[in-house]
Amino acid sequence: MKRLFSVLCACATLSLFLSACSSERDPQFARSPGAGHFRKITKKMSLERGPFRLYKLGEPGQTMTFLLRNEDTSVVTIDEWNKKEADNIRLFYAFCEPGAGASVKEADWIQAWPDPDKPFLPSQSMSPPILHPGNAVMIEIPMNFLLDLPMPKEKPRCTLAVYAQIALDSLQTKSDVYEITVLPKTADKLVQ
Repeated sequence: MKRLFSVLCACATLSLFLSACSSERDPQFARSPGAGHFRKITKKMSLERGPFRLYKLGEPGQTMTFLLRNEDTSVVTIDEWNKKEADNIRLFYAFCEPGAGASVKEADWIQAWPDPDKPFLPSQSMSPPILHPGNAVMIEIPMNFLLDLPMPKEKPRCTLAVYAQIALDSLQTKSDVYEITVLPKTADKLVQ
């Protein structure tokens, strides 16, 4: 009888162990082919603009803010996230007429951040954010390309269409297209 009880306990323990080792994965963590050991995030995320202002040509220290928001109903952890937030994003711009930013052709977009003419080495340290539903992480992008942007000569100010996209293998999220106003060097600094 003791032997039968021992065998039944061993079988019960084995079945508990095997059920805990299920091969079924959370769909948030499906493997991404090029992402190495980082798991692909399939939860609903959005990339939104933060507060915008008028920008001035040639003025150092200007930034643009975006918010990466968890739009899903469950918690999302981004394991691939670089400690330096700006390393996680790309910014693109194109000249346009006011109100025409949404119709910019694919070939007219220019990468502004990181600067495509300089070697880009993302930070090697990771700092994975844990985003609960509705929470967001703020990302400030340097607007260094405005230091020497070739301004159209016939206009006192110009309109740029801009959009950002997350630069991670494990997360594919892109913002809407927004328009910003860039004033020439001689104009007074205005706030929108």
